[in-house]
Amino acid sequence: MGHILILWCLAAMLASCSNWATPEPEALLDNVLANMEGLAGLAYEGRSEVQIAGMSVAVSTFSQSADGSGRLAVNAQGGGRALDPVDLIDGLGKARKNVRLEMATGRGPALVVETDAEQWTRLIRQQWEKRLAEIIEQQAGRSAQYRQVIGVEKAAQLDKEIAGRIQEEKARLEQLSSSLSAQGNCRIWIDLPSQRAKELEVKTRLNYSAQGAGQEETVRSHYIFSTPLD
Repeated sequence: MGHILILWCLAAMLASCSNWATPEPEALLDNVLANMEGLAGLAYEGRSEVQIAGMSVAVSTFSQSADGSGRLAVNAQGGGRALDPVDLIDGLGKARKNVRLEMATGRGPALVVETDAEQWTRLIRQQWEKRLAEIIEQQAGRSAQYRQVIGVEKAAQLDKEIAGRIQEEKARLEQLSSSLSAQGNCRIWIDLPSQRAKELEVKTRLNYSAQGAGQEETVRSHYIFSTPLD
């Protein structure tokens, strides 16, 4: 009878422990994403660095915080290219990917997300297209403002010049995008009990053709989320 009681207690203990078991890595990533959905504003700060042939050619620091209306304002310094972290994680959540959980990272548990070059290239292209659309939208808002300051005629001339530059940038991005191949991975440090993202580190290697010559650059970005995802 004693042995039966011991086995029953052991089974009950194991069942109890299973209720606290860590979800599978992909399920955990889905939960992290779910905690970001519908967020009024996500504040973060970070740093992005572009390297060519192992040498740093551009560095930017950036921060983002929510204003009173819930819209996000971005401040950036330097020439680095920072990807939108929420869009990136969301894109990875929808892509074909491999996800694993690393526990001994020195900064707590981290989800490591890797995908093939086709998926990563698509994510980068989407980010470029989004950034260009944001620039066009911002310019439309500024146009109405400086028309009141410098007058309609001068504003129209300035609009024409800016539109030409935007068109040039669009053509350049389309050319780069057509030859682009990207590979990368990201690590998402998480708080396991709440299943929320604390930090994000992204490494991307870009290969493309510019002015008839092949180019390769590496972009490393690190984000620290400072708004609790409540």
